[in-house]
Amino acid sequence: MKYMLIMNTPRDGYTQYMNWPKKIIEANNAFMQAFTKKLSAAGEL
Repeated sequence: MKYMLIMNTPRDGYTQYMNWPKKIIEANNAFMQAFTKKLSAAGEL
């Protein structure tokens, strides 16, 4: 099954994101990269 992941953020979402602790931002980025690789390997991207 193919699907689309839609991410939505409030107008000041980037500002909020950049106020997260650096470790949390790094963990979030690592998760998103791993998730992208998993979807790509499964032919979903």
